[in-house]
Amino acid sequence: MPAAERSDALVLTALEGARGDDRLAPLAEQLRAQRAVTAAWIVDGLTDRAPLRAGLDRTEAIDIVWLLMDPAVYDRLTTARHWSPDRFGRFFADGLARLLTEPGPG
Repeated sequence: MPAAERSDALVLTALEGARGDDRLAPLAEQLRAQRAVTAAWIVDGLTDRAPLRAGLDRTEAIDIVWLLMDPAVYDRLTTARHWSPDRFGRFFADGLARLLTEPGPG
């Protein structure tokens, strides 16, 4: 998760700052929109390999990925809970597989 390591504090600052400074609102919205584009890209790549879990549509899957990609999730686990970036990466990948796809045989 090198991108998260480089950007989580900056993105969090922009998102939180936009609450009190209207000048940051366009940047915050751009960051949220970019995260949605990336989440859609991840979902589409995943569904190229495995179908979504029964009852889960693409829009909901994107929302789940979008939430897990929130820089606050990364920050809280790596900073407050002292997870390594590798551990977070495994959590993220495993979480996506479990939340979005049917369980495999076995």
